[in-house]
Parts: sequence; C-alpha cells; structure tokens
Amino acid sequence: MKSSTNDLFYLISSLPALMHNQKPRISSDEFLTLCNEQLDDKKARSIASISLSPDGNENGLDAHRNWQEWLVFVKNCIAEIRASRLKRPLGDCLRETRVFDSFTKKSLEDAFSLPTPAEREAAIDLACWNFLEDLAATHLFDLDALAIYRLKLLLLEKRDSRSFEEGIKVFDGITDAAIEQAKNTRI
Repeated sequence: MKSSTNDLFYLISSLPALMHNQKPRISSDEFLTLCNEQLDDKKARSIASISLSPDGNENGLDAHRNWQEWLVFVKNCIAEIRASRLKRPLGDCLRETRVFDSFTKKSLEDAFSLPTPAEREAAIDLACWNFLEDLAATHLFDLDALAIYRLKLLLLEKRDSRSFEEGIKVFDGITDAAIEQAKNTRI
C-alpha cells in the first residue's frame, strides 16, 4: 500500500534541500515521478495539480489553499501600488481575500522602489519564498509539506527560466511593434 505516514516521512526526508539562491538539484518532473511512485493516485494528483497561480484549484491541501489566498493578497497589493503610482482609481479590480499581512505589504512596496523590473521581480520572489518558508514551519512530514516543496520548486524553476537573451527578445518585439504602430498612425 502506498503513502503511509512512514512513506511520507521517507519521501520528504529523501528530497534534496531547496535554497532560494541556488539552482534546484531536482526537477519538477523528477519530483512528480517520485510522488507518483510513492504516493497513492489521489495524493499524487493533488501534488501534480499545484501551480503558482491563484487558479482556485481545490485539491484539498491546506498549504495550497493558504498559498492561493496569500497570492490573491499579493496581487491586490501590487494592483494598489501600481494604481497609486499612476494616480488612477482601482475600480473593481481587487479580488476578495481574508488575508492581510503588513510585512508582505511593506516588502512589496519596497520591491516597487527598486530601479529595475528584474530587481523588483526578484524581491517579489523573495517575499513568496519567505511566505513558503513560514508555512513550511507548520508542516514537517505531511502531504502539505510536499505541496510546499512543489511550490518552492516551481518558484525556483520560474526564476531560472528567466534569461537575459529572452528578455532582449521580448523587449525587441515590443519596441518593433511600437515602431510599426507609430509608422502606421502618422498623420
């Protein structure tokens, strides 16, 4: 029989540590393969369904639900910061959430004072990492610990997927489109 408490303990103990400023020593595919091998199908599907987006996916895992609620709060804070900087009303763009975290709000405000988008994104990622670290303290050897591990792994992979070359391609595409639009709208 798969995924007894001892199996969760063994699986979690055997996973390589994830560090915020280091490349993970395991990929999502490898992690999910381990979960499929050592968890029952329902639990493995729950872990596989986890994403970084606040998608409303209900997989029965408290850690994932807490992450999604917190992430709605983060996105609301970012919307408020951007609206304030642009001196525009928020309108009805905020989503309902029960979360309020003054430390996170201050971290996000500080992030938006950084000079470059890359630095801002790194600061937001650090706030996300810190939230997951705090959440992990209450889930040591349970299924939610695997959910938190999956979220951390996804966060690291998102960070590692960013590259200077890819950023230049996106920038060039945007500027080329703007130049073309300007040429086509001249009087």
